[in-house]
Amino acid sequence: MYFGGHGGYHVYGGGVANFPELETLFIQSGVDVCLWGHVHNLLSTCPVSNGTCVAPGKAPVHVVIGNGGQSLTKYFSNTTVPGWVDYKLDNFGWNELVISKFGKELAINMYSDKDDSLYHTVQLTK
Repeated sequence: MYFGGHGGYHVYGGGVANFPELETLFIQSGVDVCLWGHVHNLLSTCPVSNGTCVAPGKAPVHVVIGNGGQSLTKYFSNTTVPGWVDYKLDNFGWNELVISKFGKELAINMYSDKDDSLYHTVQLTK
């Protein structure tokens, strides 16, 4: 199951936005991935619950796909990257969602807008 939202749920740099009510609802409802905007950069997490990486399928992966925005939101260089962050980048680009195997697989591909090179892929399997 996929969820999309405008405000970044798992965002760091200016602080972690953590909403226990939403996290509980996502886990109880079997949400696999949450796609977020608003913050103008890229970020992907492990499956995360309560600030901790858990086994795939036990909690959603969060992906910020705001790198096509008007101006980039830079990461603070002096901020420690939380352990639940798998990937982060503050470069412009575009993103592609590829659903295959009759909805059993999802690839979220993140590309550079300069040369269309692949920055990163998040692969989910049901």
